[in-house]
Amino acid sequence: MDAEHVLVTGPSGGGKTTFLRECHARHNGPSVFLTTKGNERKAKSNPPYRIRKSSCAYPHDIEVVREWAQSRSEITQVIVDECDNAPTFLDGDDGPLRGMLHEDRSRGVKAGIAAQNPQDRQNNTWKYGPLQQCKHGVWVGPAKTWHRGFRQWLNLAAKQLPNENYSYVVIDPQDPPVVVDQGETDPSFG
Repeated sequence: MDAEHVLVTGPSGGGKTTFLRECHARHNGPSVFLTTKGNERKAKSNPPYRIRKSSCAYPHDIEVVREWAQSRSEITQVIVDECDNAPTFLDGDDGPLRGMLHEDRSRGVKAGIAAQNPQDRQNNTWKYGPLQQCKHGVWVGPAKTWHRGFRQWLNLAAKQLPNENYSYVVIDPQDPPVVVDQGETDPSFG
């Protein structure tokens, strides 16, 4: 029952949240959408086990959802938007988001996490950060100048990335990384 984690990155306003909302709506199974943004729109109807929670208190809400997701008998998607606000990526912090990424794939937990520039989220103590557990990366929106370091870390040229908001590429982080899919996220989920 191994699940696959995904990292979604890109500029502010590029469409990361819209992409993740679409993933949440289209997942065939239990799905939870966590964000620290207080203005998260409520879904018109929530099918069973389809939950959106705004104004989350990281790491508490991540731990509660992680325990719930581990108890499911099917692939359960946990989306953490604005994970830059989750203290569980800081050096030396062994919190629930790090634990989810490192330990929960075999328990059927599929994490989708979003950050604007996650290069600094690599753990410098272990030299093997939680983001390296992600099966794929998704870049949404155009790269900005301050993404240069992250692009170099991924060994991606700017021409491989989208040049418009709501456009995305899916990256297989093999060595060297390869763009395996591209498209546009549906703005109706925005």
